[in-house]
Amino acid sequence: MSISTFCGGVTARAQTDAKVNRIMIRFGGQHADAVEGGFANLKTGEVYHLNEATKKQGDVDLVYAYGETTAINLMTPSSSSVGLFGSRYRTQVVERWEVKNSGTLVAAGNTKALRKSFKTIKTNKQLIQKYNAIVKSLPEQDYYNQKNHGPSARIRELAIGDYVLFRSRSKERGMYAVGRVVGLEKGTRGEVMIDFKITKE
Repeated sequence: MSISTFCGGVTARAQTDAKVNRIMIRFGGQHADAVEGGFANLKTGEVYHLNEATKKQGDVDLVYAYGETTAINLMTPSSSSVGLFGSRYRTQVVERWEVKNSGTLVAAGNTKALRKSFKTIKTNKQLIQKYNAIVKSLPEQDYYNQKNHGPSARIRELAIGDYVLFRSRSKERGMYAVGRVVGLEKGTRGEVMIDFKITKE
């Protein structure tokens, strides 16, 4: 049995009883010398450096960049904010990419309830239900700031322990994800580690 969620012309299909994928993704900063790439394929867990990502534009779901004042930034390739993180990203991604996958990101904070919810997510159906419930309740939180927390194509000022929600808005991708920031090496040459649970087709 499958479920079908329709919004904005995009249909996401997932087997309700399928177990989610759990993938640890290590993103690198935007500096050309960063060891890890900053462009992630959530379906496979692969990360790409800019040149490889440019060849695989349709496979890129998330972009990471580090800011001195905004710390951990996560963006979709369709976000114009990608161009704020150096001329390489601006001239290659923003100005030249022909395929820029879109999506909705939410920074959900770090609470005991969220930690418990993350642990209980086992199936696609549970993940999608948690996504919808958290997005609905987020504006009621004391810490909520739309600029930082979304829903948006970019979220920022994330810290270790924070939870991230993602929903693809690109027809060919069709996925939901929830992740927790578990490690950070600051700087544009550094990296961030996020423990993701992702719906499986």
